[in-house]
Amino acid sequence: MAPEIWTSSTYDSKVDVYAFGMLMLEMKTNQTPYAEYKTLFSDRANGRKIPPPASLDSKNFDIEPKTMNNRMRTVIMSCLEWKPADRPTAQDLLKYEFFHPKLFEITDCKVTFTDKGNLNVVTLALETNVKSSRITEFSIDLRTESVREIAKQYAEAFEKEIKT
Repeated sequence: MAPEIWTSSTYDSKVDVYAFGMLMLEMKTNQTPYAEYKTLFSDRANGRKIPPPASLDSKNFDIEPKTMNNRMRTVIMSCLEWKPADRPTAQDLLKYEFFHPKLFEITDCKVTFTDKGNLNVVTLALETNVKSSRITEFSIDLRTESVREIAKQYAEAFEKEIKT
């Protein structure tokens, strides 16, 4: 429950934003927020400020123990602000980068020469963030083809594939 439910007689839709942050945290970590906090209810009832849940500490994660996606962490932390005025509205949340991931991103690019004697023909291997098409390889003859034009055609074809 949002802190203001415990400490105030009035509250607004920001309690839902707080609950959303808790839900995201539990789904990401597979841990119940504040499970470790034995005096949570009495401390909240007495108006004491509660620290962030231990499950926000990446070393306690059951899932992806080394890192939490920074964009997700930013959303969760903003939702769990103690003061309602410091929390975003639901409308504000939609502006966060977490909710607008890049559909297509090249994560690695390797260039190899098919024939060591002919430096005009190269093989290009692109690795992307899209699981259905992780690595794509194709050859380019630099004498007759423009790398920029090939990359543009590749990106356009890939975007069409994503949308279908």
